[in-house]
Amino acid sequence: MKTAVAFVVLGVVVSTHASGCGKSTALENAEKGRREADARVVAAEKTVAEQRALAEKALADKEAAEKTAAEEKHRAQSLQNATTTAELKAKELAVAAKAASASPSVAPNKTKPQPTFVPTVQRKYPAYLTAYDIMTPEDEFYFHHLDNMCLGGDIAKWPLVKALVGLGQNLVDANLLANLANETIHISDQKRAAPIIKTVKECAELLQIEAPPVHIDGSPEPNAYVAGLREPHVLVFTSGLLDLFEESPEELRFIIGHELGHIKAKHLKTHFVGNTFVSALLGDTSKKATFKDDFIAALSVGTLLHWYRESEYSADRAGLLCVGGDLTVAKQALLRLLHQTKPSNKLFDPSHPEFDAELVLKNQMRLRDQPFVSILSYLRQFRQSHPFIPERCAALGMWTLTAEYQTIVERPKRTTSSRSLLVTSVEVKNIPKVDTYVPFVDSGAADPFVKVTYAASTRETKYKADLTDVNWSGLEFKYDYTEGAGIILELYDYNSALSNKFIGSCLLPINLTAKSVGTLKADLRLDVLDASTIVDRPMVIVEYRIEENK
Repeated sequence: MKTAVAFVVLGVVVSTHASGCGKSTALENAEKGRREADARVVAAEKTVAEQRALAEKALADKEAAEKTAAEEKHRAQSLQNATTTAELKAKELAVAAKAASASPSVAPNKTKPQPTFVPTVQRKYPAYLTAYDIMTPEDEFYFHHLDNMCLGGDIAKWPLVKALVGLGQNLVDANLLANLANETIHISDQKRAAPIIKTVKECAELLQIEAPPVHIDGSPEPNAYVAGLREPHVLVFTSGLLDLFEESPEELRFIIGHELGHIKAKHLKTHFVGNTFVSALLGDTSKKATFKDDFIAALSVGTLLHWYRESEYSADRAGLLCVGGDLTVAKQALLRLLHQTKPSNKLFDPSHPEFDAELVLKNQMRLRDQPFVSILSYLRQFRQSHPFIPERCAALGMWTLTAEYQTIVERPKRTTSSRSLLVTSVEVKNIPKVDTYVPFVDSGAADPFVKVTYAASTRETKYKADLTDVNWSGLEFKYDYTEGAGIILELYDYNSALSNKFIGSCLLPINLTAKSVGTLKADLRLDVLDASTIVDRPMVIVEYRIEENK
């Protein structure tokens, strides 16, 4: 019995020991697995850190490479600019050396500044131009009416010359010719003036006019003008203007183009008429004007001076075309007439030889927007034959944005084929009553007829009796088609006993890309020659077609 119990106890002990050993082994295995897992986590974290470091290094290497590439590109561009500048300088020095060798007796002026102009835009020059290409609509409109006052191109037939019997046609230009003979020098054939004459000829060729003789007036006041009623006209520079633009030859080209634009647009004859009236009414405009002077001038010759200023806008367009559409050059040339300083002026920063044109114009307009300043500026403008510089710069900028300008500069060479413009009908509605109303005799309505002018050629309709609305259909008014020209329509009241009464006029521009058939509409202007209080103005409708000549 005792033996059996002993075996039982021994079995329990052995069983208990065996059970304890199995639990210890499991714990050890679990602990080992945990350590291995921790090791794998640490290894993974190390791998991630290594990969992150590699990525950061790659990014840093990329940024450094991009920075190095940018620096190399900048150095290359700087080297190219320096090369270009050196080439330009070398060409300038070569020209100077050639000039010096041609005149060995004159020592070169080593301190004389070189021209600072560098082209800023790709220049475009039109293949050909007409006078109407550069004329603003207002200039074309008023030119037509003033030209009628000149009675055509023969000066001998003008009333002014007819009244001076026996003195001949040269009388009109006699004063100018006397001034040229005694107070200027003719430089067209002078070798010293060859660069200026070359520029004049280039601009004249572009505008397709004859290059005028060139004179220098010794006045220190910067000015340039064209003069003379008979051809060839004369181009005059003052020495003050040549000195002012000595370092800016491209700006001088703009000034030359502006003056030749007056010849292209045939302004000289009408300017003569305008000068006669303006001088009589205003006297010396160079004297300091009072508010009273400005107000009287605005009332008396506002219309005439308005056209005069429009002709200056047209001439500016010619100047812009002569510098290849470089608006920066044009604005700097105009602004130089205001500040009258050279790029090399020692009082200014030599690294900025020009004033910021946009900033100058912005500040000028800001001042003019102040109370009363704008009113006085508006009245003062009426006294001026030239627009203020900010308006001229703004007008040029606006013109370069138009389809008209783009069509002109991209125009192909003139073809041998020609076209004609045919006005096929004219309608005028709401014609004012201009006759004296007489019961049972005259209704007071006009007996209207119209004159239709295109490119200085005029056709006339027959009159119709007592109408306020009238239509002339089936017309075949034929003209030579001229790029840029518009149709000028004049409405008259027919009178069999007295002179026909002028009622009004308008300009109907034809788009440069005009279709072969079109309709033009405009309000009739009733205040062209006399003031008008009529608010409800007549409507003009013109139908036309453009066809190729056979």
